[in-house]
Amino acid sequence: TTTTTTTTTAWTPRAMWRPDVLCVMLDWVLALARVMARATVARAVEDARGVDARRTTRGDEDEDEDEDDEDEEDGTLDVGVFVTGWSSGIGRASALALAKEGFAIVVPYRLGGVDAANAFARECRRAAKDSRVELVGPLDVGSERDVMKVSLSEIRRRGVDVRAVVHCAAVFNTDRNAASRGDGSPTARVNFRNVVRLTDRLVDEARRAGKTSARMRVVFVGSFVHQCATARLLGVDAFRRWVKTGGEGGRYYNPAIDYMWSKVAISAYAAAKHREWTKSGDGGASAVLVDPGLVDTRLIRDWPTALQAFYRLGAKALRLMRDPSDVARGVVRAVRFDSAATEGCPHIYAANGALLGESFWMRDERALGCVRSLAV
Repeated sequence: TTTTTTTTTAWTPRAMWRPDVLCVMLDWVLALARVMARATVARAVEDARGVDARRTTRGDEDEDEDEDDEDEEDGTLDVGVFVTGWSSGIGRASALALAKEGFAIVVPYRLGGVDAANAFARECRRAAKDSRVELVGPLDVGSERDVMKVSLSEIRRRGVDVRAVVHCAAVFNTDRNAASRGDGSPTARVNFRNVVRLTDRLVDEARRAGKTSARMRVVFVGSFVHQCATARLLGVDAFRRWVKTGGEGGRYYNPAIDYMWSKVAISAYAAAKHREWTKSGDGGASAVLVDPGLVDTRLIRDWPTALQAFYRLGAKALRLMRDPSDVARGVVRAVRFDSAATEGCPHIYAANGALLGESFWMRDERALGCVRSLAV
C-alpha cells in the first residue's frame, strides 16, 4: 500500500511538467488573450448601441411575477436555483450573489458534508437577511448513482420551485491511474458526463411537472480553453474518441487535453440542448454558456506547488486573473438573460457581460452530433 501511494503522488508533478502538457497550457494563454480581446470589443460595441449587460426584459419580469402569483395560490413557492460546486470559488461566489438577488439556493452536499452546507447557509443569511437555502443530499456530482436520485418534486414539497440550474462544479484530474479504472476520468465524469445526466433528469422532470415548473434556465460555466488551437488541431475525430471513452487514460494520459475536451464537450452540449429545447416551441428550458475567464480557484490544487505559484504570479502580473465575484455577476446575468434576444445559444463572457457568439465547437454539426449521441 505504501509503495502504491508513493508512486501515485510522485507521478502527478512529473505529468504536469511534461513538455506536451505545458505546450497545451501555453496555448490556453493565447486562447485567453484572444477571448479577452473579443469580449472587450464586443462590450464596446454593445455599449455604443446602448445594450444593457443584464439583457433582461420587462416582459420576462412580468412573466416571473405572474408565475409567482400562481405559486402563491399553491402555497407560496420560492423561486430557486440549483447550484453545483457551491463549496468554493466560482460556485460559492455565484450562490451568494444569487441569494442576494432574492433566489432560494438549493445546494447538494456530499456524504459527511452537511456541516459545511449548514455553514454556507448561515453565510448566505449574513449576506442577505431573508435568503433561503435548501440542502439536498448526500449528493456527489461525481457519482452517477447520486445524480440520478435528485428529485425536483421533493424540493418543491419543501416550498422551492427550481427555475434555474447553475453548473459550477469542476475538477482537473492529474492522476493517470484514476483515469484508467474502466469508468473514464474524474474530469470527464464531473465536468461533462454527470452534468449531462443531471441536466437531462432535472429538465425532463420539470417538463413533466406542469406549466409552472416547465420554465427552466440552465447555466453552464465553461472555459476559454475550449477555443484553444490545440482542440482544432486535434480535430473532431479525437473529440469523438474522448466522448466515447469518457476521457479514459493511458500510458501517455495528458491531463490538460482531458480538461480541454471536457470544456469542449460542455460547450457543444449547451448549444445542442439549447437548440433542442427552443425548437420544441414550448417556451420551457433554455441554456446559456458562461466563459469565466481566468479565475483563481481550487481547481489547480493538485498541480505541483511551484506550477501553482507560477500560474498565480504570472496571471496577476499580466492582469489576467479574475476574482470569483466578477464571474458571479456574469452568472447572475446568465440566469436572468433574455435568450430571445440572440440566435443560437447565448455565450457570455462573465467579467463584462459581453456576448461572444457561438464558437466553432458550438456550431459544428459533427461536434454536436458527438454529444447528442452520448448514451447516459
